[in-house]
Amino acid sequence: EAQFYFSIKNLHTLSSMYIDAMYKKAALVMRMLEHRIGLELLLQVFNKQLSLAMNAAGQKIGSGLWSHMLIST
Repeated sequence: EAQFYFSIKNLHTLSSMYIDAMYKKAALVMRMLEHRIGLELLLQVFNKQLSLAMNAAGQKIGSGLWSHMLIST
């Protein structure tokens, strides 16, 4: 983080080149996961994540507790 002029933790201060590289890397990571665990299991993980997020979004809790959401797949 110290090597960058602007913070890379905020999307509004990232350069367009950094964002493009991040999107490309994300696509490669997704493809790697698909090849490693298979498409069916990857879709199960996504469905589990979505159901956990939908469940947590429906509850009246503080925004600070979102980081404590566990993945139990």
